[in-house]
Amino acid sequence: MKKDPSGRRTSLPVIIFLVSIVVIYVLIWTYPRWLPNPAPLPPREVVTIPGGQILAALEQYRSDHGRYPNTLEKLVPKYVKEVPKPQWGVGEWEYGGGEKFGLSVLRRKNDYECYYWRQDKNEWGYDG
Repeated sequence: MKKDPSGRRTSLPVIIFLVSIVVIYVLIWTYPRWLPNPAPLPPREVVTIPGGQILAALEQYRSDHGRYPNTLEKLVPKYVKEVPKPQWGVGEWEYGGGEKFGLSVLRRKNDYECYYWRQDKNEWGYDG
């Protein structure tokens, strides 16, 4: 061990250990701040405008066929030129059709945080 100018003995491994503890503590304390956010919560319009175009096309399809389509691709080209993509999250719609339908967009793959159409209340919802 070496002596510092005051005559005390110091140990480099002890100093490295203490500095490491401080760094780990700071990282844990600031965890939410330094983690990258892949898709910040947008204005609702980023989802509701393209979603509204899909909803209008779905209602036209139901009016013509008596039920909702099994896939959004069945709306093209008669009801929409192309299925508009949401500019948020994974950028793809989750959809299930039939007598009723479900429409949502996930923030991340395999996550439950999403915007979704509440068909029973005729409004957009957010589950986060």
